[in-house]
Amino acid sequence: MRRLTLILLSIAVLMSISCERRELVELSNTHYVRVYLKEDIKNVHTGFHPNAHNRPRYKSPDIMRVLLADPQTGKVKAERFLRTKDSDQRGTYYDGYIVAAPGHYQLIAFNFDTEVCIVRDYNDFSKARVYTNEIQTHLKSRLSKTAMKIVQSVMRREMQKVSHKVNMHAQAVTKADTRSEERIVYDPDIFYLASCEDVYIPYTDELDTLKTPDRDHFVAESLTQSYYIQIPVKGIEYATSSLGLVSGLAGSAWLGSGEMNEADPVAVYLELRPGPDNAAGLISTKDAVSGAEETPSEAVMYTTFNTFGKLPEAESGLSITFDFITTHGGSHTQTIDITDEFFTREAQEKQWILVDDVIELPKPVPNPNNSGGGFKPNVGQWEDIETEIII
Repeated sequence: MRRLTLILLSIAVLMSISCERRELVELSNTHYVRVYLKEDIKNVHTGFHPNAHNRPRYKSPDIMRVLLADPQTGKVKAERFLRTKDSDQRGTYYDGYIVAAPGHYQLIAFNFDTEVCIVRDYNDFSKARVYTNEIQTHLKSRLSKTAMKIVQSVMRREMQKVSHKVNMHAQAVTKADTRSEERIVYDPDIFYLASCEDVYIPYTDELDTLKTPDRDHFVAESLTQSYYIQIPVKGIEYATSSLGLVSGLAGSAWLGSGEMNEADPVAVYLELRPGPDNAAGLISTKDAVSGAEETPSEAVMYTTFNTFGKLPEAESGLSITFDFITTHGGSHTQTIDITDEFFTREAQEKQWILVDDVIELPKPVPNPNNSGGGFKPNVGQWEDIETEIII
């Protein structure tokens, strides 16, 4: 009897955690669906900064995922992976067929083949969100202890603000939103999202096409924004690598509304590269506006990164911690507040964050056995070595 009771309890537990079954729908309720991509992303397709010689690599998605949900409950009723990709005068589109019963639905469509972005709780539109993954351990090991301490301190302050905000508004949050550890993440993939709150499927015996209330096909736009950032550096030849950690950004976004998740502050990991040298010259943002001349900087470090957005709170500043590994084995860490740069005309209109503060790297102790290094290495004279090879 006891054994039978245990078996029945085990079956009950398995049934409670099993996958949610959806209603069976006749194949006659098949509908055509098409999703276009709006591929005009700043700093990825257009609007490049003159110094951005190494531009981000872009590849259109291979698969788009379409979900239809009950607008009252948010529960997914039908889904389809669109693998057929084509283009016309309007642009790139994905199409296919989805089976769903007549009625009103909420629709979302997003690219499925992302590298670092992960979609969570997609079966419930009220909870569905996309977030970027944490960096791997070997990348964290590249950061100096000083840089880690600075970023962790900033992240704790941001998380305290989130905790206070949650308590003030009595919001229901998930375990990930109330975490105690700091998240250092990759910048997210370009994540396309199409959303429509009311898709009506009528009763019909003919093959129809799902469209928006305006009788148009669905259009997916990038949920992420791409920013170009640069910083002038003196003594760039003294560095072997340059990393950056941008704090004050959101690490996820809600798929149902397309808004950033304000309860998920993160630091985004960047790898910067050296830009033009003296020959190209650099005019600071402030002097470019006033028209005054400025002595060209020795070099700039730059990169382009994606983000779900800056945290909107007024007290949430935006800062970047630069971490340089120098040629003599040391590190040079410097944090710069870039909140003001984020609200400049260049940042708002072109999504360029042009930092005016100059980072000056200290000159390393001379080493007679090292004739070069850093971002500008050189090789000494070759020497002939004669030796016997035993076969």
